[in-house]
Amino acid sequence: MSENDMQLLQLICNFGFVNDSQLDMLYSIVQHYPTRFFHPILLKWCQYSGLLQKKKKPLHPSSSSVLRNVYIPTKNCRAFLNANGFVLGDDPLVAINSHNEQAIEVVVQGLYTAMFKASAYNLYSAYLGSKSSYRLLVNPERSIRRCIPKGTTRLTRRTRYC
Repeated sequence: MSENDMQLLQLICNFGFVNDSQLDMLYSIVQHYPTRFFHPILLKWCQYSGLLQKKKKPLHPSSSSVLRNVYIPTKNCRAFLNANGFVLGDDPLVAINSHNEQAIEVVVQGLYTAMFKASAYNLYSAYLGSKSSYRLLVNPERSIRRCIPKGTTRLTRRTRYC
């Protein structure tokens, strides 16, 4: 088992459970590039090694039940990580319900965004705006200035960017 696999299991243990899409995002974070988790490994972790327990979505869902399959770390998983030097806190004992699934989703998406989409976000958030210009804080030479031609009135004024 690789170091990245161990980090992924550590993240799952810290959250208490994850669904398939969250697992893919966490795996991408651990790998440092967008990818999908190889599901035969997941099957092996659930069936043979006993590291994760798969809880299938219910046949008759209620308002509080999860609508996707979720994966729960077992005591064997926690013991395995502790034995290999991965420090885990107390077992979080997270109830498996839609509210907790959504809360985990928010955190996982935040981590994913911080890892992969931060540079795209910085392009938009790095501008300091005023009525006449937008100053790029990171690279002031690329700032945008609004030019208004002389002799125009408010009704005929067109905005152009110089």
